[in-house]
Amino acid sequence: MKPLILFLTSLVFFCQLSQADSFNQHELIRRITVFPFSVQSKYQEEADAAWWHIREKLTQDQRFLIASRSFLIKKDVFQARNELTPADSIILAQLLDAHALITVFLKKRSLHMQVYEGTHGQLLWRSKISLHPSLPIGSQLKKASVRLLNDFVASVPYQGYVYIDRFIGKPVSKQGNKKTIRVKVGNQIKVVKGDKVQVIQIEMKNYKPLFQSDSEFKILAEGDVILVQQDVLTVELNRYVPLRKIKEYSLVRIPRENQRLREQFLISDGLKSKISSEYYAPEVTEATKEIKEKKPLVAALTIILNVAVFLLLAF
Repeated sequence: MKPLILFLTSLVFFCQLSQADSFNQHELIRRITVFPFSVQSKYQEEADAAWWHIREKLTQDQRFLIASRSFLIKKDVFQARNELTPADSIILAQLLDAHALITVFLKKRSLHMQVYEGTHGQLLWRSKISLHPSLPIGSQLKKASVRLLNDFVASVPYQGYVYIDRFIGKPVSKQGNKKTIRVKVGNQIKVVKGDKVQVIQIEMKNYKPLFQSDSEFKILAEGDVILVQQDVLTVELNRYVPLRKIKEYSLVRIPRENQRLREQFLISDGLKSKISSEYYAPEVTEATKEIKEKKPLVAALTIILNVAVFLLLAF
């Protein structure tokens, strides 16, 4: 009886551990809600113009889907907001079916922007810009908010996601020993044939802003771009975990594009994106190694089959 109880206890423990790991995983950001700027009434006209502008910037390359003004009004949440609690973030995200929420607010002569994740309510990123003391505040809101937005986009540690083609119907396509995935990216991305691509997993370890914390990302698969078709990449994998772990909407990092965005848009005096440590999942294997391991097995089976056929013909 005791061994059975011990077995069941261990089973429950590992199930809970598995659920906890799943709970801590950061999920793809695609649907975003940007709330109106929180500013003094005398700056409202300029703030509204800046709000429209950064929403347009977010939709330019079709990487993100942005909630419309009419949708926010319909849901009765079209109002300026400052900092959000985790509970507020979760409730608002569920109401708006959003992956992330963005708030922008003015404190004295500093413009603040904060981005919250919708599933767990965690703060993903935050930064601020000190406005020039000699220029009117209202005239600086548009330019400052664009700089903050670009900094956020550059801080996101992935640039696309695994995409299931309706004609293929699964995340990983197999053709002999060749394994490929399709990756959805923005239509203004700077990617060429031969660029390295990584399927990654990011775990939330604490309640610091995730994209500015010391968190690591785990590489589940790695490969090279073999085809670029507007906003869809075809990638041939050369390292990967068991393929069942690569799913639709898995996060995809493109190191060269990630570096370009960081160099071009990160604000030098702001909080930096620190998710740069990487490690391979323990179960990752190389495609060439898998092929080499399969060859002796195929040869052995061929010999056995030939012997079996010889014996059948002999008798």
